[in-house]
Amino acid sequence: MYTHILLRSSEIFLKGANRRMFERKLFSNIRRQTPFKEILVSQGRYIVSFQPDHFSLRRVFGIASYSLAVRCNKEMDEIKSVALRLLQGRKGMFKIETNRADKSFPLNSLEINRELGSFLENNCLCLVVDLRNPTFVFSVEINQQGVFMFTETIPCFGGVPTGVEGSVALLLDGEASVLAGLLVMKRGCDIFPVRVGCEAENISFLQQFSPAPLHSLSFIDFPSLQQWLFHKKINFLVNGQTFSNFVSNNLIISQLRPLVAYNKIAIQEQLTEYHKAANFQSI
Repeated sequence: MYTHILLRSSEIFLKGANRRMFERKLFSNIRRQTPFKEILVSQGRYIVSFQPDHFSLRRVFGIASYSLAVRCNKEMDEIKSVALRLLQGRKGMFKIETNRADKSFPLNSLEINRELGSFLENNCLCLVVDLRNPTFVFSVEINQQGVFMFTETIPCFGGVPTGVEGSVALLLDGEASVLAGLLVMKRGCDIFPVRVGCEAENISFLQQFSPAPLHSLSFIDFPSLQQWLFHKKINFLVNGQTFSNFVSNNLIISQLRPLVAYNKIAIQEQLTEYHKAANFQSI
């Protein structure tokens, strides 16, 4: 019965005068990486129409979380009716949290919580209001577009939209380098996958998180790679080295090592979460 999805950005609200640029890039990436093409902005929320393939949103960097919601008109009787249908079959302790962005709605947040909570408790015999230790939270958001109700928030990877911070080269050399690439994409960088003197790496996993097409390039040695970097005016090379396996490659170029403080366990744990997102699984 879901009608819409509410998207929440991660760091975009901190960007001040550059916020619109970050939002445009985020919307462009959403359209490239997911089936969602029409995105509505309403009082700090991004709203799209519901589609079953919503897990693809988890692969878009810049999205902090999203919720599958039901929309209704801004009338208390209709809110109660829709909430009752949405919670049909649910059991346990619950509490209501209301965000009333549209201040023209006659009841304030606390009044909505009390009235709706009392109604649901009286009409759903298996539900009991518990403000301290609820089994789940029933959320109500009221904005200019209507009333949106949901019971779950699905976490995403946050960060900033890929493509807002220029391009870097990614030296592919095992799983750790793949995670390094994901982390710099999460910080807004487009990546150019490269490899030196080794077999071609499968970049299909990285491609699922990149809004731009990826093509890996192979070089016979590091001097050849460095010449290509200078020609392309790429000033940074990202690799997956950690403190324990640091090896100098004698390149005269700035190198980024986002995994320098990681160990093998931390690398595997984070890669597992990214693989879940790539396979449309919930964290």
